[in-house]
Amino acid sequence: MQLTDTNEDYELRFGLTSEGGLNDALAFWFVYFGIYVLKDSNWHNWLGTWFVVDLI
Repeated sequence: MQLTDTNEDYELRFGLTSEGGLNDALAFWFVYFGIYVLKDSNWHNWLGTWFVVDLI
C-alpha cells in the first residue's frame, strides 16, 4: 500500500518515532537501576539518593 498524501506519511513517521522515544524513556531508569544493582550491593542508599536528588 502506497500513501499518496505526504501529510499521512509524515504523521505515520512522527507517531512511530514518538512511540519509540517514549518507550525508551520509560524503560531507561529500569535498565539504569538494574546495572547499578549488579555493580553495587548497597543499592538501598543509592536508590534513596537518586530519588531525592535526581527525581525530585
